[in-house]
Amino acid sequence: MADWIPSAQVEKKESHQTWTLFTNGAWGQVGVRALAVVIASSGSKLKYVARLEFKETNNIAEYEGLILGLNKAKASGAKFLLIKIDSQIVVGQVEKEYLGHNQELAKYLGVMRGLERRFR
Repeated sequence: MADWIPSAQVEKKESHQTWTLFTNGAWGQVGVRALAVVIASSGSKLKYVARLEFKETNNIAEYEGLILGLNKAKASGAKFLLIKIDSQIVVGQVEKEYLGHNQELAKYLGVMRGLERRFR
């Protein structure tokens, strides 16, 4: 599990009401699923799961969970967000430690970057 705070939020995060987002994606014979758990600064939890109607890789499912969580957190009023995700590939690409050679993953990274800007 990796802790990650989008770079736009690094400044003075302690003084703000930080929400937490746990995300996961799962790929298997029964289908592809994306999961997001949003925990408000008050401690209340919002849980979301989506069954994806297309066959993709586990990394795509991980990005889908992240995108689902970012959208739900913003819609719920989060401004500062700590993200916890268990995908080394996704975290590596977001933190610019890994280069995205896969065009499909690069598209997902672009979507995530746009969503990231909606938070402080």
